[in-house]
Formats: sequence, C-alpha cells, structure tokens
Amino acid sequence: MGNFILKIKLTNHNLKNEIMEYIVNILKKEFNINLNSDIYANENFFSYKINLSERDMVYLLFLSEKHYKINISENAIDSQTFFTLNGFIDCIIKYIIKLKQ
Repeated sequence: MGNFILKIKLTNHNLKNEIMEYIVNILKKEFNINLNSDIYANENFFSYKINLSERDMVYLLFLSEKHYKINISENAIDSQTFFTLNGFIDCIIKYIIKLKQ
C-alpha cells in the first residue's frame, strides 16, 4: 500500500511539473510574461508583479482546458488560490484526475 501511495505522489509531482512548464511557456509565448515559477508560484496573477489581465486569464484558462481536455467549473474558479500559479495547476490536476476515474 505504501508503494502505491508513493507512486501516486510521484506521478502527481511529475504531472505538476509538466503543467507548470506548459503554463509558464504559455505566459511567455502568448502574454510576454517571463515568470520564475519558484518565486511567483503563490503570487496572484493580477498582482503588479505578474500583471496578467483578466482577458488574458480567460484565454489562459481556455488554452489550458483545451490542452488537457477538461472543463473547470465556475465553483473552482471562485477561489483566490485559483488565480495563482500553484492554485491554477492544482485545479487542473484535480480535473485531470477526475477524468481518469
């Protein structure tokens, strides 16, 4: 049982890294935002440090849903943590896991 839990944690860690790379690349390519994920992982996307516009956030959400073939609910979006890199990634992981069940 312990090995199974460790395997799930490693898989989720790898998935989180892959999603983080995807989001950071989208931010750079589409919005010209160079984001250091280590420093700004918990910074609000709309803060002056990142400065993502509301329209760009909608587009980032659209691109992410399309890429991962998920539909994130309005309830999930209605959270302050959703608008951080870590929160956004955690939400995507949650919906990917739901798809696999």
